[in-house]
Amino acid sequence: MVEILITTLFGLLGGLLRTLVGIAKKKRIHKKEKLHPIHLIVTILIAGLIGALTPLALETNNFITFVVGYMGIDLLENIVKIIKKRL
Repeated sequence: MVEILITTLFGLLGGLLRTLVGIAKKKRIHKKEKLHPIHLIVTILIAGLIGALTPLALETNNFITFVVGYMGIDLLENIVKIIKKRL
């Protein structure tokens, strides 16, 4: 149980880092566009979920979980963009 909490924390940290990078990029490119707090919270929570599920599927360490939390959000965002284009 403790291991799942630790890996979830690393997934959350990876998602948080990805969110902060996204905010910095958005501020630089679209200076007047508002940030949506709900989008940020959902992004971080999904990263935590990915971080919690990763060790169940793979034998991994905390660094890998951190990276998966970071990259998993990019994957999900790109899937959403593809689906939106098709609609």
